[in-house]
Amino acid sequence: MPCRRILLAQDRHEIFVVVASFGPAYVDYIRQPAADPTDSISPLPSSSTKPMPAKPKSSKRNPHKPKIPKLTDVDFLRMHEFGPFDVTKSNDMQIVGIILLRIADMYEETPPAGPTGPDAS
Repeated sequence: MPCRRILLAQDRHEIFVVVASFGPAYVDYIRQPAADPTDSISPLPSSSTKPMPAKPKSSKRNPHKPKIPKLTDVDFLRMHEFGPFDVTKSNDMQIVGIILLRIADMYEETPPAGPTGPDAS
């Protein structure tokens, strides 16, 4: 099941609603440690120092290089943008109000079933 995040953004008099969805493999991919930058880029020697020796090439795979998981279509980050909604137009603000109410409804905690508290028997 994909994860979802909601972003509300304002740019001057316009409001945008962005819904991002992604799969768990995307989170694993993002949380991987960064690759060693010296693997692909060597510093340029300055005129006052000797040139740096080249790194020895190894036929073995670099153990520090991150392993990239296989991602499917549902695993990629997808962002759906709604808007712009103009804050000076009452119709647009009604729509934004409805959107915000639905978002709040999605995250509202439902009370536990059955009687609770010290008076419950």
